[in-house]
Amino acid sequence: MKTSTNNNVRLSLTTVFSKIKLNFNDKIGGYGLIYQQNLVGDPIKITPKSFRKIETNALPETYGALGAQHIYLLSQLSQIPGKNKINFANSLYGIDEQTFALQIQPNTSSAVRGEELLELLNIIVRFLVSHTHGFPGEPPIPITEDGSSVNNLIQQLNEAYTKVLNQYIRLN
Repeated sequence: MKTSTNNNVRLSLTTVFSKIKLNFNDKIGGYGLIYQQNLVGDPIKITPKSFRKIETNALPETYGALGAQHIYLLSQLSQIPGKNKINFANSLYGIDEQTFALQIQPNTSSAVRGEELLELLNIIVRFLVSHTHGFPGEPPIPITEDGSSVNNLIQQLNEAYTKVLNQYIRLN
């Protein structure tokens, strides 16, 4: 624009250049520095005048917490056998809702609640250890020696989909 000898080209470029603005209310157009959302121009350097000393105590343990309606713990190297590997290409700026619904959700599994799983395994083991058969080859007697029952075992297995699995925390 600065080296053009054609006045029409220079005038056209100057007109277009002046209408390009990062903020509609800017007087000068064509370029600018965006250093924070909705802030254009030179960043303002703020110099604090005083600091307040904060006392801290070293604790023997630490905590980390994450809360959301749906939590995904994803590894770029992991893949569930029988499911597709999740493609993390173009995810530098985040993952959109459509990718979660169509690619990530079907290729992840629910997280397991450990204590509830151990409780279910305990019920299964108690049933296996204490059940008897009337005769060889017949199904087990419905009530075991310790009071467990086939119906209770089946009910607990059916409830495991909601008690043991957490469908809102998913892993790959």
